[in-house]
Amino acid sequence: YATAEPLPAAVAPFLGLYESLPGIFVMLTYRAATLRLERSPLSDYATHAPALLEPDGDAPQRYIVRGGRSSGERITLLADAHGHCSFTISGMTYHRLGVA
Repeated sequence: YATAEPLPAAVAPFLGLYESLPGIFVMLTYRAATLRLERSPLSDYATHAPALLEPDGDAPQRYIVRGGRSSGERITLLADAHGHCSFTISGMTYHRLGVA
């Protein structure tokens, strides 16, 4: 998840591989100063990627999807006290994988 531009501290905990059942994967990345949904290397099928996530005003962790199937939808990145991250888009909830 390396990036040449400074990574905003509020974004860093959310980057990684996400899965929505039944086996729909997406990568949440930060590149060219933009948060993005990108196709996962685990699957050629990409329901919600590629897309850019544009900040939704001053609301923390809230974004508007730009591009792709869900363009115009609003999503909120959520994290619990244990570091489990998720977001819902088009009625599908994605959970970040690889959190101990």
